[in-house]
Amino acid sequence: VFDKKTGNFISEINTQAMFAFHHINAFEGKDGLINLYLSASDNADLVVKVGETETKYGHVQLQKMVIDLNKSSIDIICLSKESYELPSIKENLVGRENQYFYAVWFNALGNKKGSGLAKYDIKNNKTNHWLHEGLSPGEPLFVSNPSAKNEDDGVILSVVYDKSNKEGFLVIIDAHSMKELARAKMPQALPIGFHGRFIK
Repeated sequence: VFDKKTGNFISEINTQAMFAFHHINAFEGKDGLINLYLSASDNADLVVKVGETETKYGHVQLQKMVIDLNKSSIDIICLSKESYELPSIKENLVGRENQYFYAVWFNALGNKKGSGLAKYDIKNNKTNHWLHEGLSPGEPLFVSNPSAKNEDDGVILSVVYDKSNKEGFLVIIDAHSMKELARAKMPQALPIGFHGRFIK
């Protein structure tokens, strides 16, 4: 643990071994405890063996780590055994308390021909989703309404690959309800990749 303002070392606390490809967010609560949310696995096969065999995401779990600097302890809580990856949150809440994150839902309802997008409520451990058979969305990006009063007032943007028709499109989803608002078809199909895209 490091002090974000000064960069000074604070503490090192050992816990069980795990691998996290993406962290969701971390913040210090009013009780002084650090809350760290991440998608974690018991090994690094997701990265080490990528491309060797068909990737399986069943062992990635949504976890919350509660770090107590006074006791030099870490409690690990499994919030969900679903596989949420490429998470994003409202940008100005990075490092601050948030309620929602958005992610690709890889094992969505046993969907073997694609994946979905999920909105996860970490305060109430509830989820909402956008899901269509045969479609594989990329990293969801949250765009806030300029006059937003609520954290989830905005839209989700994601580049989607339609495997059946070999085409791609940008989907726009209402971040509050997770209902699709519009699609913008692209002149070519973009394969699924990591993080942002630049499309001219």
